Amino acid sequence: MFLKPFRVKTQTSIKASDRKKLRADIQNQYPNLTDEDIAKLIPIKEEMTLVKINTHGDDNVSVYCSGKTPTFYHIFKSFYPSVYTLWQHPDILPTFRTWPPVFDKLQKGADLMLPGVIPDNQPSPKMFGNLNKGDLVSIKVAGNK
Repeated sequence: MFLKPFRVKTQTSIKASDRKKLRADIQNQYPNLTDEDIAKLIPIKEEMTLVKINTHGDDNVSVYCSGKTPTFYHIFKSFYPSVYTLWQHPDILPTFRTWPPVFDKLQKGADLMLPGVIPDNQPSPKMFGNLNKGDLVSIKVAGNK
């Protein structure tokens, strides 16, 4: 998504009322996050900013930052956790492990296919849970935490 430069449109502080709405929206989209987790990601008293950027594809993206660390992105009417958020809360999304050469292809826009997935235990159809087409997942490279 960010192969070419993006342009920052605005950067503003987030009001308390907007934080409450953001917390509710994140809780609705990611119900497995506890209130304590959300309080750490979207603090009430600490500095929090909203950075609006325009991508090279002319998409408008809202980036929510706690301090200087991005926590969530809002684009196409959905919130997406940042890499920093996934490091702190790896269970926020279902995760698949893959090999570094496969990840290189994914970065260039390829789809993750079953042969590229490293199973944690004996492969079976149940290992994928109840995923539907279009569901968000995270992808972890083998050898990284």
